[in-house]
Amino acid sequence: MNQAQHSKYVSRTPPSIPPLKLTTPGDHRWHIACFKCDTCNIPFNADSEILPLDDGTLMCSDCTHSCCECGKKIEDRAILAKDRAYCLKCFRCRRCKRKIEDLRYAKIPSQGIFCMRCHEILIAKRDARREKMKEKEKARFEAGAGGGSVAGGELAAGGKPAGGLDKGGQSQV
Repeated sequence: MNQAQHSKYVSRTPPSIPPLKLTTPGDHRWHIACFKCDTCNIPFNADSEILPLDDGTLMCSDCTHSCCECGKKIEDRAILAKDRAYCLKCFRCRRCKRKIEDLRYAKIPSQGIFCMRCHEILIAKRDARREKMKEKEKARFEAGAGGGSVAGGELAAGGKPAGGLDKGGQSQV
């Protein structure tokens, strides 16, 4: 553990407490008085169920996350994707329903999480739809103002619409 990491844990202890240390999973160390849940600050004891997180923080069983899919308390490894927690069983691609085991995923707001393969397929479909819309818009533009006609009418000499009214409201025909 480097000095910065050590300071993170040791700095919680008031100076009057002797530097007694204990070791937990992940080889992180705490003073005994600092060995408490990072969420509720209740000290751990011999009967405590402790969930060590990858960043070295600790949570008690009362403070552990609940899976956003199945609703059950996550008692082993939780996967946090922004503001949502998933258990290993429920961390699946929304499109193909396969487990995302390599933890490489994409999250689309209001749609869920996707494996990278399905995400690439969705992006390709989205890009194809956008390209099709651009082509339709371009064709509509060329058929309208850019294609030699104005609202179905022909252009007269000088590029002005044939027929219609002049500035004074008189017919040009």
